[in-house]
Amino acid sequence: MNTRDLEYFMAVAERQNFSAAATQFHVSQPTITLAIKRLETEFGDTLIQRDRTHAQAHLTPAGEILQRRAKLILQNLALTQQEIVQSKATTIRFGLPPIIGTVYFPRLAGKLMADGILSHIRTREAGSDQLLKELQNGDIDIALLESIQPLPNDLLHTQLLADRPFHVIVSNQHPLAQRKHISFHELVSERFVTLNDNFIHSAALTAYSKAAGFKPNVIYKSPDINLIKGLVAENLGVSILVSDAIKAGDEVVALEISDALTERFNISLAYRQGFVPNAMQRQFINDLKVLK
Repeated sequence: MNTRDLEYFMAVAERQNFSAAATQFHVSQPTITLAIKRLETEFGDTLIQRDRTHAQAHLTPAGEILQRRAKLILQNLALTQQEIVQSKATTIRFGLPPIIGTVYFPRLAGKLMADGILSHIRTREAGSDQLLKELQNGDIDIALLESIQPLPNDLLHTQLLADRPFHVIVSNQHPLAQRKHISFHELVSERFVTLNDNFIHSAALTAYSKAAGFKPNVIYKSPDINLIKGLVAENLGVSILVSDAIKAGDEVVALEISDALTERFNISLAYRQGFVPNAMQRQFINDLKVLK
């Protein structure tokens, strides 16, 4: 089977017109017609019904089946081509969420430098949801992803590397600053400042608030973790933050959350199922696995 025939078929299926498909690929209409006939011979069924009166082409039931399968076939071929190119590459296309990059990734930098890998990394910083899409599409090859639950995905190989609890942070001047633990329902009257929706902290805040029976009064969102900690330090609101992001000198107090929820800050290594890393990529993956 000629994969170009599948591309022609997909164009006809999308545009519902042979001439439009021919124009898209800069070929003659008979070229498109012959490609469809070859596919129909291959599969032993009519794939497209032509309405010459209205210059339209409609998929038959067999054509609809092929359209669904052909889309996956062509996507997998494109991924294969990208991975073959990347297998010879001297760079590593790596996805890294900002908070992992700020808090955790620096711990690995020394090892990566010693292994001669650090200068070969081409980092794409974005939220985990966006990186997940780019990983599946083949735009990046390896990623560290954050989630509030373990990260199963049939298209990806994932390995949980570390998990951390969330804490409530309050100002040193806040009445709760003398506490060690807190139940989330005690925060029903508080103002919240939080990382924006590109971070899983927003989802964690929603989960804890829902379990406590209230909707949080979020007065401000930001992608800047230091800004959020600064606003809390000024006693403008409270927040929820992964424990390791709280450093000495932040002028905030971290309170353990006593509610028995399963939501945690999970860090997972992820790459596509079937991805065959080259030697440098394999070393990079092994270095990432030491993150704890």
